[in-house]
Amino acid sequence: MDRGLASHIGGSGRRANGWYGWRRIMRKHSVMVGNRVLYYAAQLSHAQRFARARQAEGIEAYVVPDKTPPRARTVRMNPLTGQPYNSPRSGKRAVKHTA
Repeated sequence: MDRGLASHIGGSGRRANGWYGWRRIMRKHSVMVGNRVLYYAAQLSHAQRFARARQAEGIEAYVVPDKTPPRARTVRMNPLTGQPYNSPRSGKRAVKHTA
């Protein structure tokens, strides 16, 4: 693989828009056996499904959900109208944009 292609695949290093790579923003739910990690999953349902499959095989696996709080999403404003592009979701997680 040539070096130019590798720089686009890895997701390492800082991007121009401030995005650091998918590994830093993905959640990590763990499937454990004792104190050993068998599997990491971004979605809790996938980790639970994997644990159930191991339990069906007779392995005592359990899920440890990722406890980090989800990041608050900022509202994208339309510069022409001053209104949000999409109506913001009602809830406490929507952050008001100050411009």
